[in-house]
Amino acid sequence: MFHFQYIPRYGDYKDYETLKPALALDIAQDMGIRHSEAVGYGIEVLRGLNYAWLLQGVKLHFEKPMSVTAPLDVSTAVR
Repeated sequence: MFHFQYIPRYGDYKDYETLKPALALDIAQDMGIRHSEAVGYGIEVLRGLNYAWLLQGVKLHFEKPMSVTAPLDVSTAVR
């Protein structure tokens, strides 16, 4: 499992209280590559092997409403 705190930028919000729906996929993609890099399979390694990674089965769970000023705790795992 990989854990990271994502700090939303002002542009990530549709209005002051609502995240843009597309942000969920942006975060999943960003955290997927961070997880991959953390275990030694960054973009350059995958490119050298002529491999790619694929996000599969993205599941989002929001435990509480998000605050504009608070970071988002994001975790990824391998199935």
